[in-house]
Amino acid sequence: MSEQAREPRRRSFCDDVALVRDAAGQPVARTREEWVGVPTALLEIPAQAESGPKYAEAPTVLIATSGRGRRWYRRAGSERMLSTCPTMIELYGTGYEIDRARWEGQPGECIALRFPSTMVTALLHDEASDLHIETRHEVFDEQLVTLGTELLREARRGASTGALYVEGLSIAILGFLRERHGTARASPPAAAAPRLSERQRAKLIDFVTAHLGEDLSVSRLAEQAALSPFHFARAFKASFELSPHRYVQQQRIDRATRLLRSAADRSIADIAFELGFSSQAHFTEVFRRHTGTTPGRLREH
Repeated sequence: MSEQAREPRRRSFCDDVALVRDAAGQPVARTREEWVGVPTALLEIPAQAESGPKYAEAPTVLIATSGRGRRWYRRAGSERMLSTCPTMIELYGTGYEIDRARWEGQPGECIALRFPSTMVTALLHDEASDLHIETRHEVFDEQLVTLGTELLREARRGASTGALYVEGLSIAILGFLRERHGTARASPPAAAAPRLSERQRAKLIDFVTAHLGEDLSVSRLAEQAALSPFHFARAFKASFELSPHRYVQQQRIDRATRLLRSAADRSIADIAFELGFSSQAHFTEVFRRHTGTTPGRLREH
């Protein structure tokens, strides 16, 4: 056997950590090809384990949700001991690697977010060519935990809220990482968000109204304004004082309210599907959150 063949295979930081699975053996959260957001997974943190060479093939964020213990990373001939506990974050820049890793403690779980260059470029376009974050250990950042947890929750729901929400969350995470944890080269001082022109606003209002029942995305709306998704999301919120997802949801609820009152012969489920909701239950949940009542009770009054 050659020397090359005997060398341990270098793995991504997430490759040899098991995915959390349900009773049927299926991954609890692992984004599929049709997922339009940041690649997301829920991983098990082992109680005791060792692994060989590991590296970050793309910017990677790990957010511990449970478990406590210690880790030892050997890199360039020296070893560093690190802790793990709930809400602790690890940030790995592209190319960061270690020679050896081992874990010891209570088992747990962590959210893994990766930022491949193809996905980042598609969202940023003219804003930047890629994401560059500094490798940092044992980070605590409540806002990043909140955003990552919500993206995982949506992955576990099978993206039932829709592409607009998933893509919007991903853009928010991407922007937050660039501004809070990016390198100096990637994170210039944040400028005030520009506003959409009156023409752009009018075009978007007409487009949303005409396609309200479709699974809209930030990218699709951004095309109407001839902007990158990242630039568009900031400009839209500055102009409408709502995120694109929140605005579209509000338009759907407004139309649903009119239909519930004027089309008594149509079922609630039929109205829900016409307006792009994944199910009647999802429609009811969103409707109650916006109006304080349910579609059924609205019809009763």
